Amino acid sequence: MSASDTPPEGLSVRTPDELLAMTFRASDIYLDDGIIAKGQCGAIIGPAGVGKSRIVTQMACSLILGTQFMGIQVGTHDKKCLFLQAENSNRRLKDQLSKQIETYTAAQRKHINAHLSFTTQENDRDANLRMNTSANINKIARVMNQIKPDVIFVDPLNAFAKGSLTSADGMLATLHGLCKLVAVGKKLCCFVKQLPAHCPFILYQQLHYDRNDVLIRGR
Repeated sequence: MSASDTPPEGLSVRTPDELLAMTFRASDIYLDDGIIAKGQCGAIIGPAGVGKSRIVTQMACSLILGTQFMGIQVGTHDKKCLFLQAENSNRRLKDQLSKQIETYTAAQRKHINAHLSFTTQENDRDANLRMNTSANINKIARVMNQIKPDVIFVDPLNAFAKGSLTSADGMLATLHGLCKLVAVGKKLCCFVKQLPAHCPFILYQQLHYDRNDVLIRGR
């Protein structure tokens, strides 16, 4: 059975020959070695104050300008980046950006400004983003429809949770909800239109651990 014969409600299936015959564009690899690629999600995890927000902001600027990111080759450029964030105040965002944007030329800053957007915390609606109600899902979808991003950054994950992130079910429901928003948003909510079909998103979340814990990075 080929993937084209699979019913809409079924799972996608491919034979080895079909997989080997597939071709992919080099530009689908956003960061070298597939660290970030089209249609892929990733996570930046670390203790509070380690600089996660600045790292991912720098990553976004590299994806926009096509410049190296922390010594890693960038295989794309002109990517429209959206930060869905429910943590930093406008004052903190300004402080963070002022220290990073000043390193670029005027032309580069203009290019970044045209491709980079942040949701901000200015009223109660901005803070309530948990995906446990259709109203909140629609609210997020409207922003995505407005910006039409190529890459989405989510900060922090617990602000968008569809349940407890300490349980496997809650974590899976949250990640599945985000995947549906960025991959099949047209079916999920009528407010999402012309969203890239394989828009990657990057999560970054504070890591809580004891001094004796060991963190293993897997791929």
